[in-house]
Order: sequence, then C-alpha cells, then structure tokens
Amino acid sequence: IVEKNNFIIYLKNNYAAIKKKYKKTIAYSISKAAKQHFIYAKDDDIKKAVALYKLYNQKNMPHVKDTDYTNFKKLLLQLQKNNNVLVRKVENEKQELMSIALIIKDNKRYYNILNTTTEEGRKTEANYFLYNNILQELCNQNMLFDFEGSDLPGVKKFYEKFGAINQPYFYWHYNLLPKPLQWLKK
Repeated sequence: IVEKNNFIIYLKNNYAAIKKKYKKTIAYSISKAAKQHFIYAKDDDIKKAVALYKLYNQKNMPHVKDTDYTNFKKLLLQLQKNNNVLVRKVENEKQELMSIALIIKDNKRYYNILNTTTEEGRKTEANYFLYNNILQELCNQNMLFDFEGSDLPGVKKFYEKFGAINQPYFYWHYNLLPKPLQWLKK
C-alpha cells in the first residue's frame, strides 16, 4: 500500500476567501499572466482538449493507445450531454490557445481530468491565469475542486500554490504473476 497525493480546494467560500489561501509565491505568476491580456473562455470542444493533451503527453505515456483516447472521448461526450463536463481555456490576443483544462463534475466535486499548456503558455504563466479564473468561476458552491493527485514535484508544487489541501489516497497493487515471474515486474 502506497500513499499518493490528491489536492483539493473547498469552493464554498467566495473568491476573496479562496484567493487568501494562495501561497505568496503565486502572486508573481498571476501578475505576469495578467499583463499578457489573456482571454479566459468557456469551450465545448472536448476533442480539441483531448487532442492537445495527447500531442503533448503521448511520448510520456506510450501505454495509452489511440483506442483508449477514442473511448475516453466517447465517455466525455456522453457526460457532456448531461452537463457534467467543463472545458476552459486561455487564449492570447491573437486567439492562439495557451492553456486548456477539461473538468468533469458530479454532485460533490469538480475533477481536474486533463490540463495542457503550450510552450508559449508556459513562458507566460497561462496555466496560473487559467486556474485562477476557474476557481473564481466555480467559487460559492458547496463543492470541492479536485486537482487530482500528482506525485510529480512540479505539479504538486503548482497545486499547493493555490492553497490546495492534500487529501491523500492509498494505492494498493497486488502482483498475480507466478512467484518466479513476480520479481521481473518490480
């Protein structure tokens, strides 16, 4: 059993109360992004969000096949019919996509499922702008914003800057291979 990170923010408070919990180090990033004249917008193009995520992440996830992405898009489209999917994006003044997030919701939580930031978006802190606006949009609800877990140091630090609380979960893996082969899987 391994403890894994999962970061959440309570949305029941107003935006000022949520922002008050941000780490001081985030102010520079949000300020830098604000100077870019970014546009925060709703989107409904699930396929674009998934395609961009695949483009930027497929080399790190070779085990995820095209059929997995296709099936995932089908699931998302079904969820979208019930208004359980949000796509939010940040564009620059030229309407070039800088950062995009795909969020699934149920009656208790918003789940941060996919997030992709372009190279230009990284340079201009677009992802800080995106999540600051998402939290501002979703505040004042009796819901949680679930960043989803990450044990990657940079991602973990990013979530913590927004004042997210670590609500760990436990991962259990059992190897069903025959004893002589189990050591190969370690």
